[in-house]
Amino acid sequence: MARPNIRTKLRSAIQQAGQDNVRIVVAGGEIARNDDAQSFDIAVQPILFDGNDLFLVCFIDAPKQQKRSDIHAAPEDVSHVAGLQQELEATRTELQAAIRNLEISSEEQKTINEDALSNNEEFQSTNEELRTSKEELQSMNEELTALNSQLQETLDRQRTTSNDLQNVLYSTDVATLFLDTQLKSGSSRRRPNPCSM
Repeated sequence: MARPNIRTKLRSAIQQAGQDNVRIVVAGGEIARNDDAQSFDIAVQPILFDGNDLFLVCFIDAPKQQKRSDIHAAPEDVSHVAGLQQELEATRTELQAAIRNLEISSEEQKTINEDALSNNEEFQSTNEELRTSKEELQSMNEELTALNSQLQETLDRQRTTSNDLQNVLYSTDVATLFLDTQLKSGSSRRRPNPCSM
């Protein structure tokens, strides 16, 4: 909102007032008023309003200085002053360009930081999902391990029962008749007596 010729001074005054927390007054320059050049100052006062840190910026007319007509500048002095003013204007232009570049860089850095923060939140969400999946897989693995142990115990019992039945079958010399649930004859098996051979 400020005019280009006072932006740098205004920005500098606001920064200094914010850092030192004191009232800062800087020379603002001149403004044309009624065909006359009126000098003014820029005053920046830090204030606290509704819990917010704000700045009160005032543009104050500077007292007019009486011109001394009895002093005449030499032509070489006028040329030297004009050169200094041109250098000052060029320096001011370069400074404003540098400030604009810094502001652009700051905005870009802010965008990069926001993107990084968003990516970090996505990574955290993905990490939580992976942690949940890991816990579920661990739980399933424990269940499968328990089921495998039960199956192994059942298999061991069946193997023991089969061995016991086989030992009984081969250790006795009595004929064995196998019937199903309908009492129908299946097959009989008798171990031959070595004495009768």
